[in-house]
Amino acid sequence: MFTRTEHGPGLDSAPYTAAFERRRRDPDDGVCLAGTWGAELAADVEPPAADEPVIVKHGYDAMSVAELPALLAAAGRDTVVVSGVATTLCVAATVAGAFERGLFPIVVREATAASNAAARRATLRWIDRYYGDVVPVALITDAWR
Repeated sequence: MFTRTEHGPGLDSAPYTAAFERRRRDPDDGVCLAGTWGAELAADVEPPAADEPVIVKHGYDAMSVAELPALLAAAGRDTVVVSGVATTLCVAATVAGAFERGLFPIVVREATAASNAAARRATLRWIDRYYGDVVPVALITDAWR
């Protein structure tokens, strides 16, 4: 399953909009603005197959979109592998959301990023200590083979 984020007028929650404004940013210039390249899956990611769901979220936590936990439950999954660009926001929130819903989260260390390297490392340590496992990509690719 894939997730992608869309933000913009009429999509964002009041708290998200307020936080964006507190950072003195114009919501119309936001990241992952619906209809722009920023809201699309990364070009170098293999596109989802026709039968692979793409969940669109409007906040940080992908697990807050009711469709995602329902699909995981229907598929009998108890573990999620999480990767993403904003380790300190979206990855952390999704991992916490998965954990709170009774899932085992695994984060692929090399498949995360953040604008602040020290904050990324600290977030990965926090995830590894409290929520799930942070593992190298080789562990995941070997397991999936």
